[in-house]
Amino acid sequence: MLDLLALRAGEGAAAAAECLVNHLKEA
Repeated sequence: MLDLLALRAGEGAAAAAECLVNHLKEA
């Protein structure tokens, strides 16, 4: 259960970082 939660948190962080990078590239 905790592993799944950590995995989801990691995916969320990666998605947020990718979104932020794309946003900075557009600016």
